[in-house]
Amino acid sequence: MNDKQVKFEIWWDEDEQTIRMKIIGKMGIDDAKQCVLELKGLMEDLKKKGVKHMDSINDATEAGITLNPKFRKIFVDFLSTDDLKNVRSVIFGLGKSQKMVVNFLVGLSGANHFRFFGKEEEALKWLKEAKKERDLLESKNIK
Repeated sequence: MNDKQVKFEIWWDEDEQTIRMKIIGKMGIDDAKQCVLELKGLMEDLKKKGVKHMDSINDATEAGITLNPKFRKIFVDFLSTDDLKNVRSVIFGLGKSQKMVVNFLVGLSGANHFRFFGKEEEALKWLKEAKKERDLLESKNIK
């Protein structure tokens, strides 16, 4: 993969009512910054449209691993924002070492409700159940 190829894809999945992200290859610092900018832009657009919950499904089946501290800081800072504290997020397709790195980043950020799965089907099943649970709690005004 050369440096000019797309390293990620981000879109709103209307059917699943979630943000989708697919990570392709190993992201560099500029890729990480661009990814966060696109995520923030999509989230702003969704807020304007009245979307209340911006849960995410993250496909890492083609992802590389990046250990650069500047790269990690970009994502930790993004995940630490108040808007993301209670977002339900799933990531699937990580190898063991990748999972350790991402789990470390998520832990540093304080983000809640983040789960790892081997396959997309497992991730979707958990996410649907988590959304139902959140909706039930919200209907009873429990946070």
